Amino acid sequence: MPCSPFELVSTIDNSLAFRQMRLNMGSHGRERILPRPLVELVTADHLIAKQKTGSERLPGYWDNHGWGGATNLILGSPSMRRRQA
Repeated sequence: MPCSPFELVSTIDNSLAFRQMRLNMGSHGRERILPRPLVELVTADHLIAKQKTGSERLPGYWDNHGWGGATNLILGSPSMRRRQA
């Protein structure tokens, strides 16, 4: 199946390993894959309050969600709380 050069194609196992690496702040097992500051940057909420107001289609959604480096964030989730500790 053809895909665009901007699509990420992966196996379930690779996708899960990548997500776990992000939860581990850039480490996979004992190996550092991404620098911790980079992971913190792409998992931080980059929307300002003004951008979150006026969302009539999704009332209350932005109360506990944000947007990082092309990543939808659920603010206050267990993984975010671990990251902030």
